[in-house]
Amino acid sequence: MVAAVLPATAGAAPAASIGQVRAQIAALTVQEEQFTEAYDRSQVELAAAEQRVRELQDRVTRQLAATTKARAGIAALVSAAYRSGGFGQEMSVLTSSDPASFLTQASDLEQISRNQTAALDAFVSTLAELTQAQADVRHATEVQAWQTRQIAAARGRIESTITAERALLSRLTAAQQAAVAPVAASRSEARAPLSFNIPVDGRAAIAVRFAYAQIGKPYQWGGSGPDSYDCSGLTMQAWAAAGVALDHYAASQQSSTTPVSGGNLEPGDLIFFGYPAYHVGIYIGNGQMINALHSGTNVEIDSISGYTDAGRP
Repeated sequence: MVAAVLPATAGAAPAASIGQVRAQIAALTVQEEQFTEAYDRSQVELAAAEQRVRELQDRVTRQLAATTKARAGIAALVSAAYRSGGFGQEMSVLTSSDPASFLTQASDLEQISRNQTAALDAFVSTLAELTQAQADVRHATEVQAWQTRQIAAARGRIESTITAERALLSRLTAAQQAAVAPVAASRSEARAPLSFNIPVDGRAAIAVRFAYAQIGKPYQWGGSGPDSYDCSGLTMQAWAAAGVALDHYAASQQSSTTPVSGGNLEPGDLIFFGYPAYHVGIYIGNGQMINALHSGTNVEIDSISGYTDAGRP
């Protein structure tokens, strides 16, 4: 029989068994990974929103210059019309008794009219584009602010989950903690491979070697090195070392890589858990991967057991 590990108080619900606490810890671990990936996704989307704002602000600057130029063109035409008598000249053409003069003046008026129309059309067009660009900037700025709020919310959820896990573990003895989460306990001590000897070459070899070099470094949510990592931060930097750009969140890496079946896995492939993925590691062969799992652990070698799918950058 499995002994209860959490003390019960009078009138309280029965104490949880080791199995139940282990399940709670596992659920909190997955929850932390999911919140961390939401945080990473929001960071990527914030960077994209900030870039969009910069691009739109540049567009507004260009449109302001074009609008000013078009306005100056209109002013010049108005000034020229004023100096030449404007529409009064049109009446003099109509009453002219000299056929040659009539034709010349009529041609001049037609040209002025065309110039005025073109200038007005250009001004209206540039003014409309300016107005749209300014509206786009306002919208992009709102998106940027929303992403900032999402980051703050994800950060709060991560910290709350970590606090809940620590509080749960703090109520156990050291022996009970080992029984509840023996895998997590073993991960608390850095384990490094004796040597790098994996049958892989090219860019995948560079990525795997980079991941090997990070073994033993601590997990940190939102981390992308060089001293600590979360799961997608590690795989992003491993493949960045090989010249391949990946976003810093697992679901994006999952959708941007080429799917690989289980029988065709090669070292360097990315191993995903969940769909959309909430966790990712880098495959090193023999059913193993290097990954950064969750708070309180280090970058190290784990089994790929239970993975959802795999992708090749």
